[in-house]
Amino acid sequence: MIKKKIITALTVAAVFVASVMPVCASSPSTGNTGNQNPTSSTEIDNSNRGQMSSDGQYTVTNNADGSLVAAVQNLLLNNLAATGNAFGNSAIVSAATNAGQKVTAKVLAAGDIEPKGAQKDADGFYTVTLSVPGVAAGDTIAVLHKGANGWETIIPTAVANGSVTFRVKSFSPFAIVKLVVSGAVNAPQTGSDMFAVYALALMGVAGAAYCGKKYLAK
Repeated sequence: MIKKKIITALTVAAVFVASVMPVCASSPSTGNTGNQNPTSSTEIDNSNRGQMSSDGQYTVTNNADGSLVAAVQNLLLNNLAATGNAFGNSAIVSAATNAGQKVTAKVLAAGDIEPKGAQKDADGFYTVTLSVPGVAAGDTIAVLHKGANGWETIIPTAVANGSVTFRVKSFSPFAIVKLVVSGAVNAPQTGSDMFAVYALALMGVAGAAYCGKKYLAK
């Protein structure tokens, strides 16, 4: 009879631990959970812009529009999850809710572009290829364009070593922005409440085992 009670106690404790473990593992991480733009996880680097140039079909004047920094923040960093999904970058999506990661928007070049001999295609688009220092194949590059209705984001059609290609219907200010994710991915944190649950579960198992030994020793 005593042995049966001991086995029952150990079984209950084991079931309890087994039921707690999946809940703890699936608990959301702490830090920036639910916050799409934690200010501590984003940064705009507008200090080291290079000089972009074209293949001769366009005239490029390197400068920076005064509203560019605000545009980078509003279009790219205010909703990291949406930006990451738009560019197919899962690391940016992860950074939206991970306090251990930071997304830096590096402004590689900025200026005015005007067509010089370039022709529109049948859909009314110009295809622009720019030489831009700091670009490498595989980079996540955003082209920002200031049109009649304000700034917009253009996803390039091609990103190669030293060049960016995109399509556009109108001209004026442009900026080439590189998105970089840094920092380690945080393991899920459950907080002190989950620690207490683990402790209680382990205490239950240990207590049952201790009692079992005492009764069996008699």
